[in-house]
Amino acid sequence: METKLSAKKMEMVRMKCDFENGIDVGSVGSKGGFYGNQEERNRSESWDLLRRLGQEQTIHWVVLGDSNEIVNSFEKKSGRLRADRQMDEFRTALDDCGLNDLGYIGRWFTWERGRFLSTNIRERLDRGVATLNWVNLCPSYQIEHLNHSFSYHCPILLDTIGKQNSFEEEIRRNWNDISGSVPDKLGKLGQQLQRWSRSKTREKKENRVNFEERLKCLYNQEPINEILAEIIDIQLGLNLGADQEEIFWEQRARVNLLENGDRNTSYFHKVVVQR
Repeated sequence: METKLSAKKMEMVRMKCDFENGIDVGSVGSKGGFYGNQEERNRSESWDLLRRLGQEQTIHWVVLGDSNEIVNSFEKKSGRLRADRQMDEFRTALDDCGLNDLGYIGRWFTWERGRFLSTNIRERLDRGVATLNWVNLCPSYQIEHLNHSFSYHCPILLDTIGKQNSFEEEIRRNWNDISGSVPDKLGKLGQQLQRWSRSKTREKKENRVNFEERLKCLYNQEPINEILAEIIDIQLGLNLGADQEEIFWEQRARVNLLENGDRNTSYFHKVVVQR
């Protein structure tokens, strides 16, 4: 993350956030933190660093900051065209690390230079990526591209809680609203959580249908930069939803898989949904 802070101050931020691990690189001039190399010929060193950090795939890992690279040509408007080889190397590094784009809300670009239309260049150089187990840990996350004034870059805000009610918040709210003995409260809480789970499942299905309808509409429009960016954003949302569902069924069926040794997906799907 490019923070423009000293390593000592970044360490204080890490401790206040209760993060167990972190890499702090003191700022040099106006730059600091994890940062994609500005020189294209040396950018592979940054990707190799990501690969080394990503060797331990069991951790919940999220990476935010200025990569100095784009993954698709439509993430840049005006200026010199980006070489396909450069974008391929970045995409390959993210795939090797199991890092998925987290999407965003707000303006599509995060870096801008040039005050006049003839010299203005815009790119999405800053982004947030994470492993699927992190996404599963913080399913209500949200990344926002904020407005910028002095810097060429937009600040990136990561909200790990989001506006949706988390599972823990739902438990806390229902527990406080239920009266009676502890066993009675546990029974009523279980019923409330079942209804809440069914409601969330319906909501996800409705959102998926809406996303797919919007995607069909976008495919019929002129492929300008803004349309292509929205298409990729929707595709990311659909893919992450599918990955989360796969993780869910894998966790639900794991006990049966170990006990019975049957790898038939259809069989275990029927087993885990039985009450």
